[in-house]
Amino acid sequence: MERIEEAVLVAMQKAAERLEIGIVPITLSLAEIHAITGYINPSKQLAVLRELGVPARQRPDNSVLVMRMHCTRSVALQASVSVPKLKLTRK
Repeated sequence: MERIEEAVLVAMQKAAERLEIGIVPITLSLAEIHAITGYINPSKQLAVLRELGVPARQRPDNSVLVMRMHCTRSVALQASVSVPKLKLTRK
């Protein structure tokens, strides 16, 4: 278990370094997925992401894969899509 915790810490440090120099990873991190869904369990995370309309897949190691572009694009599209308004016609 200690090896896994050390590996997670190293991965988080590397991710922080990449963000400092402006490199954004192509996929969401486990922490970002947890923040979006509120769950740690991968099956519950997938269910919430599907409800939100975010495409997600389950990796062979049972973790969740979400491409960053799907989250940013869907938010941008929702902001740009306007709802058609009906005209009231009275005679």
